[in-house]
Amino acid sequence: MEYWGSLKLGNVFLCLKKQFEMQSQSKVQPVNSKHLCTGKMQNPSSELLSDEKEFIAHFVSLYDDKRFTDLMLRVGGCRYAVHKFVLITSSEVFEAMLGQKSWKEAEEAEISLTEEEECIPVFDLFLRYLYSGSIQMTTDIVLPVLLLADKYGIKVLRESCIDYMLRHIVESPDTNRTLTWYQYAKMTSQDELQELCLKFILSNFDIILQAPDWLEMTKLELVEFLSSSELIVENEIHLWNRVEAWLCSEHNKESLQENLESILPLIRFTMILPKDLLHLESSSFFSEHHDMFAEKLNLGYKHHSLAIDSGAVTSKEELYRNYYSADYGLCYSFKLDKYNSVNKIESRISIDCDIPVQFMPTSHKKTSQQIIPLQFVFYPKGYFTTITLYGTYLGRQSDSTSLRLLKRLQPDRPPIKVQLTLVLFGMKNKVKYVASTYNQETVICKDNLELFVENVIDISKLTQDDCPYLIHGNLEGKVFIKVQDCGFHLLEEKASQKHD
Repeated sequence: MEYWGSLKLGNVFLCLKKQFEMQSQSKVQPVNSKHLCTGKMQNPSSELLSDEKEFIAHFVSLYDDKRFTDLMLRVGGCRYAVHKFVLITSSEVFEAMLGQKSWKEAEEAEISLTEEEECIPVFDLFLRYLYSGSIQMTTDIVLPVLLLADKYGIKVLRESCIDYMLRHIVESPDTNRTLTWYQYAKMTSQDELQELCLKFILSNFDIILQAPDWLEMTKLELVEFLSSSELIVENEIHLWNRVEAWLCSEHNKESLQENLESILPLIRFTMILPKDLLHLESSSFFSEHHDMFAEKLNLGYKHHSLAIDSGAVTSKEELYRNYYSADYGLCYSFKLDKYNSVNKIESRISIDCDIPVQFMPTSHKKTSQQIIPLQFVFYPKGYFTTITLYGTYLGRQSDSTSLRLLKRLQPDRPPIKVQLTLVLFGMKNKVKYVASTYNQETVICKDNLELFVENVIDISKLTQDDCPYLIHGNLEGKVFIKVQDCGFHLLEEKASQKHD
């Protein structure tokens, strides 16, 4: 047992395998070993005989075989018969706990381990991994297994769990756990996982709203998301309905009043249709917390009243999110069939957009002062343009994916701050999701009537065989164009920023 206690390899069967291979090689060594050492000659009959699968199967069979165990672990209400040498050679923590006499557990035949509640049901799988080096992973159990790997210092398992998460951020709502993984990544400074989770959450918030861990999300994360204007959601009332479900969930009932004080100011009531405001006002939840809703509800009604009456432009205290409901008039869809087959000239996507300065129901006729006429142009196979000079066609082109946003009319209008979001869809695990998001903000004014951006997305990624941004070979996407502010004060802000 002293030999096993001194080993510091990740998994004991790897040690046994290495010893077995050394013995096998010694049997097939040629008589004249001196030539092998010098590299001058090798026996042509030399062959490595490997029964790796059979060897691992024999080792795995030791798990839960009480004939040779020398330690009992008690976790929750379960007891597990294990081999000390397996735990010691697999885990830095178990090596210290069971291999050093300074720990009282080293002398005991049965020890109790205190685990997090969510880790107890997967502890059996965790132990089995120590014997087999494999585990059948799902989105439901990966975080508890990762917590155990972290606790007991099993680096290989920890890295495998993180890799699994990175591959499975895109999942259907019923199996999606991105919210919980995002919380873990923030707490443990897993920067890559945190960045990818946040990107998916903001761009696919409708999936997140239906995910099982939505109701278990912390207030800190909810406040972070609701503060963002980059959320892609159908409309504000649907967002509020899911927030109400979170407020009333078992996890949050005791802190409902406190949570409502923090969250209600982040709901953008001016972006809710009047009919939906009326429906909200008639709900039992509103009746129970009437005083807290009064100011926000009045702001919503006031906004719509002024917008409909005489076309007055109200304050932009509440900004647009990326709403894709037709009620807002902010979102335009496009599709390019057979992306790889179409030539560059025919790939150009051009959309004339009439963007509202402020939100009002689409059923109401809008005046010219309430609409900004813009043209969105996307070059998904590279930029090109042609001009005529003295009867000769001149062209300019590049292989960089590009976009343009131009003001079509009304050059003398006050400056406007425009936020543009371009998304491309992908398909993974039978889930259609936003696979790429590009955001840009600009001030359009008399001296700056156009936004032009090159290399929006790496064109090499669009042309690769397993492109994540194509669905059955087609390029599908949406563009959101939002006027978030207007007025000559924008020029002063722009000049101040340039000076700084």
